[in-house]
Amino acid sequence: MKIISIGPFPNPLTGMSYINKCFFDKIKLSNKNIYKINTTYRSNKKDLIYILLKPFFIFKKICRLMNIITYRKTVVYLSLSHGYGKIFDLFFIIITVLFNCRCVIHHHSSNNFIKKSIVFKIIANLTNKKGLHICLTRNMQINLNKIYKIKNSIVLSNFFFLKKKKIKKKIKKKKHLKTL
Repeated sequence: MKIISIGPFPNPLTGMSYINKCFFDKIKLSNKNIYKINTTYRSNKKDLIYILLKPFFIFKKICRLMNIITYRKTVVYLSLSHGYGKIFDLFFIIITVLFNCRCVIHHHSSNNFIKKSIVFKIIANLTNKKGLHICLTRNMQINLNKIYKIKNSIVLSNFFFLKKKKIKKKIKKKKHLKTL
């Protein structure tokens, strides 16, 4: 089975890009048939050139997805973007649904579904049967299920994706700071 991970990857380093990298690295240990589609654009600037070129950049990534995906034999893991980025994510989801593949959507923020949007409603409807929604907290999951009637969702903290050594160092550091 193929696994395709879609979303931003470092650089620049953000919480979402770091978790995507950790997810990719963790899955790669057990499944060599994993592919990465990095949606990070070259520039963080949100100027006119960025706005005009971003659709072409995403179109190139959509073509890559269509080259990799296999009918019914692929799982697509997508870190859902915020704001207008969801519109681009919608195209990845449509292709996943057309190829009758499983779609796993990782929600890094509840802002995507608390503020009702037509784009997210379409995403929810497309992924309700063959999709899995990953929420960071139980409260996120309850809101998602209540607002959009999502049938298949789980709660999975970002700590699951982090490396154990880094977590232990952070815990030791916090304990050390408390004793001071």
